[in-house]
Amino acid sequence: MTEAVYDDIPDLYDHELVTIRTVWGALQRKYASETNMASDETQKRFIREAKGVFAENGFDVHVEFSVDVSDDPGDYNLYYIPKISIRGRVDHLKEFDHDRQKHEIRSGILDGKVGVIDPNTGELKEDPKKKVIS
Repeated sequence: MTEAVYDDIPDLYDHELVTIRTVWGALQRKYASETNMASDETQKRFIREAKGVFAENGFDVHVEFSVDVSDDPGDYNLYYIPKISIRGRVDHLKEFDHDRQKHEIRSGILDGKVGVIDPNTGELKEDPKKKVIS
């Protein structure tokens, strides 16, 4: 299955990216063994479930299917691959909180790396440089 596309939303918090990846991964695992994705009923069920689970997590999504073929020359099957596009949030933000995003980055919510990059050395440090004013 493909990745979820969320390029149209300009400001996403790291915790939201983690949520999108987690929900999309759960859907992929659930439908990975589905043998009849070409069926209209299966596609409608997938679309309903995807829209519902993303809405529960605060996102409005669009789902479409593309048709692909295998790289194996002996495989003549068509594969229906879902694509999720995140259109926006269910509840729109009045203003993006840059301090919250800075905290999430420093806490390593998205990539697990706690700390900040020292701009002088490029090294990851636990705490930002503190200015000493005398």
